[in-house]
Amino acid sequence: MQFAAAGNLFFNHRLQIPFGTRFLGRLAGSPVRDRLNLSADEIVAPDGRELGISARAVEADDLGSDLRPGVAAQFIPPPAWAQLAPYVSDAVTGYLGLLQSRAQRQFVLGVGGLSLGGGSASASAPLEQASAQAVQDFASARLKEVEERYASHYLIPAGTECWLQLDADLDLGNPRRP
Repeated sequence: MQFAAAGNLFFNHRLQIPFGTRFLGRLAGSPVRDRLNLSADEIVAPDGRELGISARAVEADDLGSDLRPGVAAQFIPPPAWAQLAPYVSDAVTGYLGLLQSRAQRQFVLGVGGLSLGGGSASASAPLEQASAQAVQDFASARLKEVEERYASHYLIPAGTECWLQLDADLDLGNPRRP
């Protein structure tokens, strides 16, 4: 994620951070009440110089007062059919488990206090078991793809304004060259 300086930043009548400077960051923690906690870790100047920073994004009014932690974001849930997919997968997995258990039928012959057991009653049991496992593995892989592709996410519209609140002193004197 990246932020950009919306204008030149002056301190003591000297330009410190020019317009177009990018601030690279990341999501810091879980969303709370449709607000994302974002932090900035690096400054990239328009000429390519890089500098470390420790700051958090906050929203404020035009004067910089009335600070609210994080940045407002819109929650976008996955489509209804993608939300239903895990339940369908569980039903299919349960049915395949039933087929697998039927393929592993055991017979037990009990006479008095003595019981004798044997292997599968069907010669095709190993084939049925392998088929059920293959279908189950295929269904699990497709479910994982659906969950990754159609995961819920948050959207912060481009151009959303926020402030970066410094967590530590910022030394603009020793930038790194890329």
